[in-house]
Amino acid sequence: MSSSGYGNIDGERFVAGQTIGDGQLGLIAAITSSLTATICTTPNGDIADAPAGIFHYPATSGQVVPVALAGSRALVTVGSSLAAGIFLTCNASARAVAVASGGVAIARLLEAATADGEKRRALVLAPFRFVGT
Repeated sequence: MSSSGYGNIDGERFVAGQTIGDGQLGLIAAITSSLTATICTTPNGDIADAPAGIFHYPATSGQVVPVALAGSRALVTVGSSLAAGIFLTCNASARAVAVASGGVAIARLLEAATADGEKRRALVLAPFRFVGT
């Protein structure tokens, strides 16, 4: 597995439960007991189904892939123009987007993004119900 272009790779290792493409480097869904990770496709879902971390780079189903968990920094692929400092969740394409009030946040963006598809640094957080505006 190549980590070229993704910086210093550090994180827990999980088995990709499906193919993770370049456009799906965003937030991941719940991690199963078999340490299988799948992409997030339910934005602002129930806290029990909240994203649990961020994939470091693409993988095919069955490949081991490092995942940044709470307290780590990671690159996220954004789904739109975003200001630094906002709290993030995932959209249906597994990209990082601003979390709406009442949604589940997973990370905080550390640098602004100007367009969909850009990769930006984020601080991964333990999932929580966002009540801001």
